[in-house]
Amino acid sequence: MGCACKDKNKTITADAIDAQISEITDRPDYSKLPTEHCAMCAEKHFATAFALMQEAGYHESNQQSTIDELICAIWHLAEISRPVAIQIRDIKHAVLRGETVEEAVWVKAASELYTVVNDAFKLQESPKDVTTLYKMIGELVCCSWHIYEIDDDDALQLSADVRNIRHKLQQRETPTEQEWIDLCIGLKRRLDKESVVKNNE
Repeated sequence: MGCACKDKNKTITADAIDAQISEITDRPDYSKLPTEHCAMCAEKHFATAFALMQEAGYHESNQQSTIDELICAIWHLAEISRPVAIQIRDIKHAVLRGETVEEAVWVKAASELYTVVNDAFKLQESPKDVTTLYKMIGELVCCSWHIYEIDDDDALQLSADVRNIRHKLQQRETPTEQEWIDLCIGLKRRLDKESVVKNNE
């Protein structure tokens, strides 16, 4: 998955995503390996895990995906900030044991990771609080997962729109109201299209 660290001033297009999917052997210039050290990649994975564990009614079914995301966050962060990587590892162990991790524990790790990312990339403070920011980033990643399963041009554009908004949030920029509106319109069109297909079956 693309990382906001490599495309700070670049807008991802549907064509770029299509090329990534069709040429699976070639890594696009905005991707990173799971073992490459990157605080922003760690942030993306941690935020996704956080969002998955907040999803009401899906705690058990999301458990393995949460663990996977936390492992990726640890890999990306291990050489950058060992103390934060250890906090995330402790959360991962608790999830592995099937324990409920209090939101305060997630928020503490999120706040420290947020500082690491801001320091590493010389970013300004976000206008949003860290918990809200990370939930938004995580939900956008989860949204991308669902869109990746769809194979048509509309889905590619929708995926690009989701990714660009997530990247803005990770760069501590505020997406415009129009960007959010366009994304919502795209998602609504997608739902309408799927409803028509299901009704015709």
